[in-house]
Amino acid sequence: MTRYVLTDVRQASDELTRRAAELTGWLDRMAAEYRPAPGPEPSDSVIALADLACVQAVSAAADRLAAAAESMAACVTELRAVDHDLGRQLCRWSR
Repeated sequence: MTRYVLTDVRQASDELTRRAAELTGWLDRMAAEYRPAPGPEPSDSVIALADLACVQAVSAAADRLAAAAESMAACVTELRAVDHDLGRQLCRWSR
């Protein structure tokens, strides 16, 4: 039973890890490609605050994705242990 759940949990963990990596890659590309728009120059403090807010929000999202992936990976480890224990007990009961 747990082996089927284990496969689903592992796939979800892999997907979360993939999405966290995509988000990090996107952030890196946006930072490398950033060119300020022409026009009136906003003050440096306004730009800095907007940049900081954006980076913090996206960084927090990436952290949540990475934490979720780690939790899922831990769940996979626990499910494997439970599956092993159940298998061992079933073998013992069938004797």
